[in-house]
Amino acid sequence: MRIRLLGGLDITSPEGSPIRFTTRKSSLLFAALILAGRRGLRRELLSEVFWPGRGDAQARNSLRQALADIRRWFPTSNDAAIYVEGDQETVAVIGGPDEADIWLFERRLADGGAADLAFAADLYRGDILAGEAIPDRLGEWFAPYQSRYQQKAQQLVERLSLALSDVGSADEAACEGLAERLLASDQTAEAAHRALMRIHANRGHETRPCGSLSCVGRP
Repeated sequence: MRIRLLGGLDITSPEGSPIRFTTRKSSLLFAALILAGRRGLRRELLSEVFWPGRGDAQARNSLRQALADIRRWFPTSNDAAIYVEGDQETVAVIGGPDEADIWLFERRLADGGAADLAFAADLYRGDILAGEAIPDRLGEWFAPYQSRYQQKAQQLVERLSLALSDVGSADEAACEGLAERLLASDQTAEAAHRALMRIHANRGHETRPCGSLSCVGRP
């Protein structure tokens, strides 16, 4: 896996070296294309969202420059693991299903086995593009994706915690880690509180109510 969006933005080359695009806009454009997947995004939309307030010609030129920046690292090639594909209307980043964490996250959720869910839980390192400086207009555009993956993570921690059986299992550790990461981002994440309660109850610890949510009490 070479592309991480969950918990920040981290891109590595096949040799394991970090990839740094020339501009922040190029980095965020790349992230947007990864989120869009194989269906890609319309060039017109990208020009409007990433370069608002500019004339059409200038915005399109800025988009071409950003795509050229991305293609320096991911050129179109028949044997490339990741490459940029586009026509006059749309552009997309194409890659194998394991090349980006969100693609792998979605696939493991869909497979739905206990090991798959634990793997997905370990993949969720935080919110989409957490810690990245995103301009206001672009922040609004990315917000629905961030909300969607937050919801998926909360549904995942609930599923995992309800399916736990063996104390000290890898599934339990993955569930506990995900719950703690969700609470670090949002202390009101009730699914994460419930998951920790179930984990500690499964270990034989007591739980007690704490305000409107439930807290874990250790003996």
